Amino acid sequence: MVVQPNPSTGRFKLQGAMTNVHLELFDPQGRRILTTRERTIDLTGHAPGLYMAVVTTEQGRQAVRLVLESP
Repeated sequence: MVVQPNPSTGRFKLQGAMTNVHLELFDPQGRRILTTRERTIDLTGHAPGLYMAVVTTEQGRQAVRLVLESP
């Protein structure tokens, strides 16, 4: 799985051969801010920083760091 673009100014996209995606997104303080089954993440309007996405698929679980830059 690849997240692009990373860093981004707001929108991220999960790419790769994945089925049954479940994504949890955590802010820089470790609070869960989003739970979705979509492959796109829109952080427009959130503060710049390092976010953590935990992606669970039929192939397993993976954590990905997302860098949100100022627009």
